[in-house]
Amino acid sequence: MVLTFGSEQEQIMFRLGVHSYAIILLSAFLLKPAQAQEVIKACSIEPSSSGFYSEPLQKYEMAPFRILYSTSGTNAIIDTTDINSNGVPDYVENIARQADFMRKALNNLGFRDPLESSRYRAAKYIDISVRDIGSNNGITYDEPAVYPNVPIKGNDCALLISISRNLQIFPGTWAVVGHEVFHVYQNSYSMFKPSWLTEATARWAEYLIRNGYASGTAIAPLPSTTQSMENNVYSQSYPMDFWNRLIELVDASSNNVVDLPSSVKNLKYVDGTSIMKDGLLKGAPLIKSILQSLEAESNVVTAVKSWPSYGWQESDQKDTAHNPRVLKVIQRTVINSGVNNPEITGFLSIP
Repeated sequence: MVLTFGSEQEQIMFRLGVHSYAIILLSAFLLKPAQAQEVIKACSIEPSSSGFYSEPLQKYEMAPFRILYSTSGTNAIIDTTDINSNGVPDYVENIARQADFMRKALNNLGFRDPLESSRYRAAKYIDISVRDIGSNNGITYDEPAVYPNVPIKGNDCALLISISRNLQIFPGTWAVVGHEVFHVYQNSYSMFKPSWLTEATARWAEYLIRNGYASGTAIAPLPSTTQSMENNVYSQSYPMDFWNRLIELVDASSNNVVDLPSSVKNLKYVDGTSIMKDGLLKGAPLIKSILQSLEAESNVVTAVKSWPSYGWQESDQKDTAHNPRVLKVIQRTVINSGVNNPEITGFLSIP
């Protein structure tokens, strides 16, 4: 029997639906043992490493974040202003406040807290090391670890983010701490790490802090061919035209106001300025759904390749061979949104 569908949209949905069904069957077959017992990533112990920390260290805690910093030596923070006279440099305290805001905002939007994921449940803290990281503004590391020879960490399992000790006029318009925190969320969902996905959606998350809401000026149409995906998306670290346009088409909300409780919206920096600048954001349900679907897809690849859970090589995480697979996840998410127009149909037709 031959099944036929009347419209091009229906044909695309059927083709992708078959792919999705195959993935579901494969997951059920290959991952059945994991259903009985969740695989929790163990925390590694690094007895011979300093974990990028250098003494003398000081610590400021806003759980689950611990800000580790120094006021002397090669990693000393430059700005030691302390306007609230609590003994903690405002630079350090504002890093903690921005991280705390981003976590609370994302959790309220329905993103799973990274410390509740299988990959990171063994971690107790997310440590932010304020240090000299050269020309970088922030770096997020994948694996939680214990560093016995860093006494101030107390032998606690923790994830690690590094933030530059010298961001100019921080916080100002900086959202780099929130950007790096979003990378922790991404890593807790899946092992896929193409820049066009991870860096661009972390830039999207910055709009929880920055003015604007993403997608406000997205006028370039979505790609409709493999070649246009290669040229305009896959090859870019920040293909914001693609993501902003996708969000604009899928998120039909008219007022762009993000739904957060006032206890989060009203969080402030040390000087009393609001962390959330304008309360605007679009695309949270779409981005959340994509991350959730990527988690299932990541588990399928782990099983098919017989790779250790959460133990992919860095080269495998960034392998461009995964691009079509990640694209299919995005396409299926768009289909599930129910949006249907010629531009979406063209995007869904990319193999």
